[in-house]
Amino acid sequence: MADALTRRGFLAVAGVKAVSVAAAAAVASGLGGYLTGRLEPRKNMITIERTSTLVGTVTERKTETRTALSTKTVTSVSPQTYTSTVTQRLTVVSQAWSTGLNHRLLPGRFLDVVVDADRVLREVNRRVLGVSFFIVGDGDAGAKTEGRCRAGLPVDRHGSYRLDNHPCGDFEQAVRDLRLKMTRVHELALYDRWKHAGKAAENWYAQFDAKQALDIWSKLADRLNIPQENIVLGIQLYTTQQDRDTIYPRPEFWSELVRHSVDRGYRFRMWEVGNEVYFPIAERETGFVLNGFADSRDSLDTQVERFSRYLRDVSKAVKSVQPHAQIGLSINGVDDFTRRETWTQKVLEKAAGFYDFLVGHYYNWSDGVVADGMLEYFTLAYNYAVMKVQAMQLEMAGQFPQNHGKHIYHYDTEWGAAGTRTAGDWNVYVEPRNGNTYGVLQRAVRLVYYLREGFVEGASTWAMFTRNPSTEPAFGLLTHEDPNLRSMVYWLYYYFQQFLGDFVLDVTGTAPYSYRVFSHPPWQGLALPASGPSTPLIATKSSDGKHISIIIVNATENNAPELHLALENFESKTMVSYVLRDNRQNWRDSSPFSTRVEDFVQAYENITLATNGKTISGRISSRSVLFIKLSS
Repeated sequence: MADALTRRGFLAVAGVKAVSVAAAAAVASGLGGYLTGRLEPRKNMITIERTSTLVGTVTERKTETRTALSTKTVTSVSPQTYTSTVTQRLTVVSQAWSTGLNHRLLPGRFLDVVVDADRVLREVNRRVLGVSFFIVGDGDAGAKTEGRCRAGLPVDRHGSYRLDNHPCGDFEQAVRDLRLKMTRVHELALYDRWKHAGKAAENWYAQFDAKQALDIWSKLADRLNIPQENIVLGIQLYTTQQDRDTIYPRPEFWSELVRHSVDRGYRFRMWEVGNEVYFPIAERETGFVLNGFADSRDSLDTQVERFSRYLRDVSKAVKSVQPHAQIGLSINGVDDFTRRETWTQKVLEKAAGFYDFLVGHYYNWSDGVVADGMLEYFTLAYNYAVMKVQAMQLEMAGQFPQNHGKHIYHYDTEWGAAGTRTAGDWNVYVEPRNGNTYGVLQRAVRLVYYLREGFVEGASTWAMFTRNPSTEPAFGLLTHEDPNLRSMVYWLYYYFQQFLGDFVLDVTGTAPYSYRVFSHPPWQGLALPASGPSTPLIATKSSDGKHISIIIVNATENNAPELHLALENFESKTMVSYVLRDNRQNWRDSSPFSTRVEDFVQAYENITLATNGKTISGRISSRSVLFIKLSS
């Protein structure tokens, strides 16, 4: 995450913004203002200048939907056809925007749904339940400062494994319990960059190079049961302050690193070329400029051409050694779809044919976005807007001839909640709401859609460890201080893994809806309908057909709707249910961390399984995630 670098001592230079990830995405790289479209209320549409996008034909239709209580006929506005096209001007009808996601549930008073055990949508993809690591070596695990453990997880600065040999306790089981099938390493070559600057000995984080880091990660992956082929390995790009055209590390560095991996029989194949490459940061310690090629003193075309040329060269170098390698393209997950010229639009075209997956870092972020009264906006409307953009960016990538015949896909290697409650405050790391109820519900809603709808093939939330839960509570599932001190987000991921089955089931019915309009920085001056269920859910079944699991997110602050759920082609004999909810009075501002799981997770007794084993009824607590497991 760009902000992770800022807080580690990076400074701004001319044309380079050294600010938080939220502010940086809005102002860095000379990308200009967001959303040049204008809203025309009488026509209820937005007219936008752009070069390529997704066009929808929208019609009104009558939809028959089956619920647990009845069969209803509902009039709705739905997209009937989508056509990819290249245009000079685009009219986006607001209804098409709001219904672009498949919510599967229509508006209704209750959560009134049918789950059919015979209607399978897809296999469960656990790669979207990944958690990112910053770097493999993270300081000295043997030292303590003021009674607190220093960093050193998962290995210390000399490469020694520390998850099960740490002065603060055994962290290995806590990581294992997350059952990771995917992760992302933010930076493999930190030591190499400092060595290039002649300051390797001063690097507190790591005293081993990128090849040694690969060796370490190979052992780590096998020990933690993370498939190597699902691990995204990233390297930070940089330039000197004098030369913005020459990008490091050079392409031959990549090919030598991949050769090292192939020669040793490692199964790594996913290579992320840079981190948030549209966002330049001056690195005080080395004198280099991270992503210096994206300097705002240069035109957007110049910035994009530099990076695209470099990515093409790296892609060719890597695939000359490993033909099946997958190259990740860094795009700006929030700068897209409405502006006439954006980094993402241009780089998707300039680098077409040389990338395999898109890396957008789709945070929900901005100042003031987690203020009081913003819970539903942040967790529902914001999420629905972001996921629509993801779909549109993927569609955009597929339009270029160089990508025809290729499978281009999303691997969201870094995402989460990154807001503040006060306008003008961009320090997202100190905001506990990014990790407590706000952040948990934001992630839960997104995970339901990632898993159910399948438009993202991998996702890795930021991040596994936080250094200090008191001063930096926003990110981190675990701390460096105590393996039993775990965040509310940790338990979200833990219970998702525990309750998910093997196959995703279709659901039909109705749900209470949120009708919030998305109108927030960075997309300033534009209001977009972002309606959708206030209580999205996912249903899965086990491969042997003996269990059905249902996960329901209630992202409302005060509403506890009735639940009426009917099972078809399945009869349950037993039901187990837990709820993830912070019941503390100060839940808005409470710490995301606790050593007591019961502070966040309790058995849930407000729903009942009927004696016939075919229906469930009750109420869904507000601001909660409900986990239900049914067994035949």
